[in-house]
Amino acid sequence: MSVLRAIQPIGRHEFSDILGKNLANLAWGKTIAVANSGGPDSTCLLFLLHQHFSSDGTTTTQDAGGASTTDASKLRRSLPRVVSLTVDHGLQASSADMAANTARVAQAICAEHRTAKIPWGQGPFPALPTPGSSFEETARRARYRVLFDEMTRLESRILAAGHHLDDQVETALMRLGMKSSLLGASGMKYVRRWGMGDTVDGLDWAGYEGMRRFIVRPFLGVGKDRILATCEANHLEYVVDKTNFQPEVTLRNAIRHVVSNGTDSIKSLPLDLATKMDGIDQALVQHPHFEGGLDAGRDKLREFVIWMSREAEAVETEVDTVLKRGRLDSPEGTFCISREALLELQDKPLHQTALLHRILRYVSPKPWGSLRAQGNRRSQRLSEMSTRLMRSLSSREFPSAFAMGSQVLWKPVIRPSKPMRGQEKRKSLLGWMACRQPPDSVGLESTKDKDITCLVLDASLAWKSGESRKKLEILWDCRFLVKINLEKMPEWAVSALAEGGELQIRCDEAWFHPYIVLHTGERESVLFDALQVAGDPKADKKKKPKVVDWIDVKFIRTLSSV
Repeated sequence: MSVLRAIQPIGRHEFSDILGKNLANLAWGKTIAVANSGGPDSTCLLFLLHQHFSSDGTTTTQDAGGASTTDASKLRRSLPRVVSLTVDHGLQASSADMAANTARVAQAICAEHRTAKIPWGQGPFPALPTPGSSFEETARRARYRVLFDEMTRLESRILAAGHHLDDQVETALMRLGMKSSLLGASGMKYVRRWGMGDTVDGLDWAGYEGMRRFIVRPFLGVGKDRILATCEANHLEYVVDKTNFQPEVTLRNAIRHVVSNGTDSIKSLPLDLATKMDGIDQALVQHPHFEGGLDAGRDKLREFVIWMSREAEAVETEVDTVLKRGRLDSPEGTFCISREALLELQDKPLHQTALLHRILRYVSPKPWGSLRAQGNRRSQRLSEMSTRLMRSLSSREFPSAFAMGSQVLWKPVIRPSKPMRGQEKRKSLLGWMACRQPPDSVGLESTKDKDITCLVLDASLAWKSGESRKKLEILWDCRFLVKINLEKMPEWAVSALAEGGELQIRCDEAWFHPYIVLHTGERESVLFDALQVAGDPKADKKKKPKVVDWIDVKFIRTLSSV
């Protein structure tokens, strides 16, 4: 009998409970993509997800609901399909064989499977990398881009990944070594929004579509040993990547090696990795909520990381409440928080940081989810920003506006008071409003007039020939989505553009809201300015915004922690 049999495998009902507990609010959609490397983690995840959503039987939730045979049949037909996705990176001679073996195992599970190759040197993909300092990172980014493109073809908005509790421990230790706060050191989340990427049209660029997609990691509370036990119990074949067990290759591998073999094994590592491992060990020893260092043992490290994750989640939950309760009315694309809400967090620096992350990411014109949209998550800069906001709450001097990163301008919101006869008029602080900073020489491009004529004409032609959808979506300033309904677009407008007219997205100077203008010859017509009119405090209240039924503009950034 195998030693692994002593460790309990993950059963179908337990997995259903894991999904219900950690992913209860997730809308799975019609298709779930599973990132499948062929290793035990992704193989186990594919098996359990396919089993959970299989049409061969109902899930635990459905069984508990007491559905009739007819109702259960309908429920099965409405369940999402689970598709295995493998990326052949082409970095090793054996990569094609590994991909083929992964496809065979997926088919043995009866799961739909697709394999895609990284097209090195084409489009946004760089040339095939050679082993070096950026080798692993380049390969990782390229792999996620291919997965994203395959999800697009599948019309899937969920990518399931097999990262588990021991991966979480390694991630947390790496971040502790970099002096991350609890918010960073708590590691990965069960659900994370994909995000827009970092550089427009770069390798990792996802644009608005990245706001609709999510990465889920159901195994973050499950140890590697239980995953292996599940594979054995269900006779699941998998491949083992030997490079994962070469401690001299990456810091993650070095952590895995030292956690298994003790701190004496640090001596055998290359100097740069040994130095980092010593730093991680010291960070653990000095941490007020942990006893010991890397020699404390795997179980103790797991418990510590689970504790950090729960603490970080509690912080985010409290920030949710403060943001909701303390929000004041302000123009679209801005965020105004009351003085009272800030006072609630006066002695909670970690909560202040979490709050700033959210507001910056919400207002900034930098891509949502990128470090640039969150003050680069530099603790010193965020601390200075927080100090400035908090100090204003008790200062006798009225604060001035300031900007300290992410192209976000903070403006004090005043509450004028009626003075008594003979007294000077005074101002009191009502709160702070975060808004997009006026563009400078660096960020000017995103708010210039944008000619969308060719985009609209090409999309209209493609739609009429059945090659595309009826709606064209254009991301503007990484904050707004301009939607053109090609089906409702009148022929006179199409003709006007075809005959030399121009359709432009322009920007107002008050809050940098987009509005749409049609330019034909010497005539210029504003077609849509609903946001501009609503956001202008000096505008005539009787002025009606201009709208047409084939154009819409929405602010698309979210305050959510996910």
